[in-house]
Amino acid sequence: MNKAQRLLLNTVIKSPIIPSSFRVKALKSCGLKIGKNVRIQSDGFYDTSNMSIGDNVFINRFVKFFDSNRNERIEIGNNVMIAMGVTFCTVSHQIGDSNRRGVGTISYPIVIDNGAWIGANATILPGITIAKGCVIAAGAVVTKSTEPNGLYAGVPAKRIKEL
Repeated sequence: MNKAQRLLLNTVIKSPIIPSSFRVKALKSCGLKIGKNVRIQSDGFYDTSNMSIGDNVFINRFVKFFDSNRNERIEIGNNVMIAMGVTFCTVSHQIGDSNRRGVGTISYPIVIDNGAWIGANATILPGITIAKGCVIAAGAVVTKSTEPNGLYAGVPAKRIKEL
């Protein structure tokens, strides 16, 4: 994503007065693949152009997508609901010695499978796959990929219920 696209996505279209349909068109013009019947609310942050969003997806306000030009994919399937304040982060750091613990960046893709629901202020870390039909509870930090049709909650997120 170039600087002009980043400016468009993270200043102009984030305004609540911009309709969702215009926001979707602007995201498509910046290289994101977006399906049918997608609603994207205002105040999001986009630091990726390697992203796909399936059909019938709802993305609420204040959702953040971080890739930092590492070109890792963020893939959101069909019929996914994403609540406000969710963070998707494909990038982290390797652990160094005691002089500097955070060294060298690493990155891995994130996949959200069909029918998932990500609760408010959840954080999805690099390399995670949220399996089909999962619910991620509000505030959860997902550090490991999930199994289908489960409710995951906590920090780190753990499966607490079969759905």
